[in-house]
Amino acid sequence: MSGRRIVLVSPGWPRAAFANGIVSYVDNLKGAMEAAGAEVRVGAYQVASGGEDAFRIHDAFARRNAVTRLAVRAGWRVAPDFAKRVFGELDAYTAARDLHRAWPYELLEVEESRGDSLWMRRAAPAPVVVRLHGPWFLNAAARGAPEDAAFRGMVRREGRAIAAADGVTSPSRDTLDRVRAKYGLPLSDAAVIPNPGPEAEPANLWRLDTAEPGLVAFVGRFDRHKGGDLVVDAFVKLAATGRRGRLVIAGRDEGVVDDAGKRWSFAEYLAARVPPELRGAIQLLGQVPPAELVALRKRASAVVFASRYENFPLSLLESLAQGCPLVACDTPSCREIVEDGKNALSFPTGDTRAFAARLAELLDHPQRAAALGEGALADYRSRFLPKEIARVTLDFYEGVLDRARRGE
Repeated sequence: MSGRRIVLVSPGWPRAAFANGIVSYVDNLKGAMEAAGAEVRVGAYQVASGGEDAFRIHDAFARRNAVTRLAVRAGWRVAPDFAKRVFGELDAYTAARDLHRAWPYELLEVEESRGDSLWMRRAAPAPVVVRLHGPWFLNAAARGAPEDAAFRGMVRREGRAIAAADGVTSPSRDTLDRVRAKYGLPLSDAAVIPNPGPEAEPANLWRLDTAEPGLVAFVGRFDRHKGGDLVVDAFVKLAATGRRGRLVIAGRDEGVVDDAGKRWSFAEYLAARVPPELRGAIQLLGQVPPAELVALRKRASAVVFASRYENFPLSLLESLAQGCPLVACDTPSCREIVEDGKNALSFPTGDTRAFAARLAELLDHPQRAAALGEGALADYRSRFLPKEIARVTLDFYEGVLDRARRGE
C-alpha cells in the first residue's frame, strides 16, 4: 500500500500528553505504516501541545462559523445530554468531511466508541474501518456503570456503526466473537490483528541486578475496570504473610465502584481496607509521562496486571516489551497474550488470594522471575513488533479498498 493516504483516529494527540492505550496504538502503528510507504494523518478528538500535526475533531462543527458556535453554546445550556450526543455526531461528520476536502484520504480507521464511524462514513467517499478497541457493552460493565437508558443508547449506536462499517478489525478473538454474538452480525470480512507494542531501547530492558527487591509496580487507573482495588487487596494479603515490600501505582485516581454501587477514592479505600502500618508502603503517583513508566517497570521486582475486562491491553504489551517479570489476570483476551509459566504467571481474574500467591512466587524466587522476563521478551519480539502488524493491517486495508471498488 505504498503511497496510500490513511487516517487513524485517536482519542488524543500527541502520545506523550495522553495516558491512553488507543493513543499509544495509533502512535506505534502510524510510524510503522509510514516506514512501509503509506501516508498517514491523525484525526484526534483532543489535541495538546506538540500535536498540532493532527486534525482536531472536537468542536469541528462549532468552528465552522459564529452562528454554529452560538447554536452549540445554547444547546449545551438548554439540553446538555442531547447536545453531547448530537454535537458529537456533527463533530465527527464535519471533521471527516473537512479533512477529506483538505487531504483526500483513501481510508479511515476509527474505534467503535459512540458510533462515530457511522457519521464519518457518510461524510466522505472513502471506506471506514472500525477497530474494536473496547465496545461499551463490555467496558461499561467492567467499570460498574449502570445499564440505564444512556447505556442502552450507546450500545445501539455502536452496533449500528459496526454493522455499517466497510471493514472491522479487533485486537482479540474474544472481543470479536462477543461483538458478533451481541449484535447478531456475521462480520465475515473481519480480522483479528493484534495491537503493536513499542520496541524498547536496550537500556530500558529489565535486569535482575538493577531491580529493587520487593517493589511491585502497577500501571493503570485506580478504578474498578483496571482492578486497582484488586491490586491493593492482593498486596495486603501478601504483606500478611510477613513479606516486606512496597506497591507503586502509576495512574489516576478515578475511584473504585464496589458491588453496591458506592465509589471509593484511593484514600478512602486505603483507610477502609489497608492496616495503618501498611499504608505508607502503598503509593499512588497519578498520571505520569511514558518515560517514567518505563523507568518504574525496569526498577520493579514484579509488574502486575489485574483488569476485570480488557480487549488487548497495551500496558501488558509494554511490560512484555521490557522483559519484566509479570503477574497477570486470565481474562479471555489476556490469555491470547499471556501463557502461564512461559512469559508471565497468571491468576483467575478477581481472585486476590491466588493473585497474592503468584506474586509471592516471583518475589521469593528472583532467578525464576528473571527467566520469565527473558521468556516474555522473546515471545513479545516474535509476535507484537509494529513492522509486521503494520504490514498485516495494510494488507487488510487493501482488501477493504478492493471490495469498495467492486461495490461489495
